[in-house]
Amino acid sequence: MTHHYSMAQIVELHGALEKIKDDTGRWNKSLATLKLEQQDARRDKGPAKVPQQKQTAQTVERLSRRSESV
Repeated sequence: MTHHYSMAQIVELHGALEKIKDDTGRWNKSLATLKLEQQDARRDKGPAKVPQQKQTAQTVERLSRRSESV
């Protein structure tokens, strides 16, 4: 620690140290809130969608031929 701090800087540092010492757990609550928000976002999003083939008249015809041959 240097020896050339002004009285205002010492008071500011002391105040900051007091805030750290008197931590009310707000940081942990913030982390818990962020975790809940992330879980909610995942739940709302649902499962990943699988790309589907567009069914054209040709695709329908081909599929019907396959089912008839079975």
